[in-house]
Order: sequence, then structure tokens, then C-alpha cells
Amino acid sequence: MKTLACLLLAFVALPVVAQTGLPPFGSFQSAGFDTVNLQNLNDNFSIPIVSVPGRGTDFTFSIAFNSLMWQNQTGTPNTWQPVVDASGNPTWGWQKDIYGGVVLFSKFTQTIKCFDGNGGFFFGTRITWSGYRYRDVLGTDHAFTIKFVSDCNGDTVTGSANASDGSGYHVDTTDWDHPIGISPGGLKTPSGGSSTDTNGNLISKVVINSSENDWTDTVGHVVLKVITGASSIQYKFQDTTGVYQTATLNLSPYTIKTSFLCTGVTDYTGSTTVNLPTSLVLPNGKQYTFAYEQTPGSGTGFTTGRVQQVTLPTGGSYSYSYP
Repeated sequence: MKTLACLLLAFVALPVVAQTGLPPFGSFQSAGFDTVNLQNLNDNFSIPIVSVPGRGTDFTFSIAFNSLMWQNQTGTPNTWQPVVDASGNPTWGWQKDIYGGVVLFSKFTQTIKCFDGNGGFFFGTRITWSGYRYRDVLGTDHAFTIKFVSDCNGDTVTGSANASDGSGYHVDTTDWDHPIGISPGGLKTPSGGSSTDTNGNLISKVVINSSENDWTDTVGHVVLKVITGASSIQYKFQDTTGVYQTATLNLSPYTIKTSFLCTGVTDYTGSTTVNLPTSLVLPNGKQYTFAYEQTPGSGTGFTTGRVQQVTLPTGGSYSYSYP
């Protein structure tokens, strides 16, 4: 068994918003299974689940992990907070159910004083839409500076709808509440998660019930079923003979707690347990297993959520150390 050790200084010069994934024009080092961003030492790996040829648009689906799963949330006091998804839920570093990316943004409502032009005033509402960004399948955020403000003085628009990182991504904000991410190649991804290419070929997300989402192609074939249970996520897809195969991501409960002891930043202490992936069992019975970093000084049962070791189906492993 071969073990590859990587020392990841994950919190040296960490920005307020953690840059996960593989940002454009970055400097990276790959060891085959994973890729390390040499600028912020985020470690990224993705494991393919299924790839289905399609008319115009192929369907490929993977699960991904980013070690830079914590960000410094400024305030009183400053605190470590987990990176969140489009619904505001912590990802704990994992992307387990995203195809083609997703558009995220913030919407803030406040009460303001409006003047009526006759010396009087009334209280009105100001709504601000900002923080638009496209998060791709590897967890890379492509930010847009465009911002909308609507209040008693009218509507104002500032910033740009083109990604500020030079990646070529664009966001269509015709409907401020339902933005559409557009890739450099023209692939359109609404906030709901489906996507359409320049020829009209599409991949659609169909919500079957609270635990199952299906993905269908242009002609209506179901290319992937994602079924979420209390202790596992099943990925079902058809093989070349039309028989459904299943990859199972097993989950186990952990209590998340940090102990980074950074001056001026309060550590995170979760009050409940969360389910983290512990193994991915492939249709052929082989599996990946995942172990997590124990929170320093907190005894057993606590983890920072950062992956400490990945064991491959071949028996080899990748180990990660954090300061």
C-alpha cells in the first residue's frame, strides 16, 4: 500500500470567502487523484459516478471535495463558519448532488425613510440583490460584481455581469431572483440546476419527491437517479444493457468543531451532529473510504470535517495533515 502525505496549511492568508475548486489562472499541483491549489493550499478531488453520451450534450456526474471548507465570517466577533450551498446549508466540503453548477446570490431587505417631496416622509422598503456567483461542479466560484437595488428612489444597477476572474462566465439577471449562469461555451444553467446548450439540448432536473431527484436528457431518458436516505445517497444509472447499476455513498454522524486557535477569530462549535461520507461503494463492489481529522484537544467524537485520509479501491491511500 502506498501512502501519499500532503501538508495542507489551509488557513494561511485565508480570504473572507474561501476560494475552493480550481480557479482560472491558478497554480496547481496534481498527484493524480487530487489537485492542490498552491496559492491557498485547498485540496480538491472528484470521483466520477457516471458518464452518458447524449445528443449534443453529454451527461457526466461526479462527487467532489474541497478541504478549504471554512471561511472567516467578519463581525462581532469574527468566527469560523462553513462554506454553504445555494440554500444556505453547510456543504462540509462536499458536492454530492450538483450537475453543471449552480448560481448563488444574496438578497437583503431593509426598511428605509423615503421623502415625499413635500417636506414629509414615509417608511419604505429597500431590497438589495448582490453576491452573484456561479459555482461549478468542482466547487469553483466565479464571481460577478453586478448589484441591484430597488427602493422608493427607483431601481439602480451597478457592476458587471461578466465574471471578474477572467474565466469567461456570464450571468443573465433579467429576472433578479432567478439568475442564469452562462459558460464560455454558451451552456446555460438556471438557478434550478438544469442546463441548456447553444443548440437547445438540455439536461433537466426532475424532483420526484423529497428524497429523489432525477436527471433527464433532451429526449426524456433518465440518465441518473439520486436517492437520499438517512444514512446513504444512492446514485442509480443504466448500463449499456439497460440494467440499473447503483453506486452508494454511505454517511455517518459526526460532531463538527474547530480548534484553529487563530487570534481574533472564534472557533466553531456545532450543537448537532451532521452526516459525512465515509465510503463510496461502486457497482462492482469496490469502494473508496474517507476518514476525517479529529478536532485537536477535543477528544474522540469531534472532527473539523476535513478529510484526513482517502483509501482508494486499489488499496492505496492519500493522507492529509493540517497544522
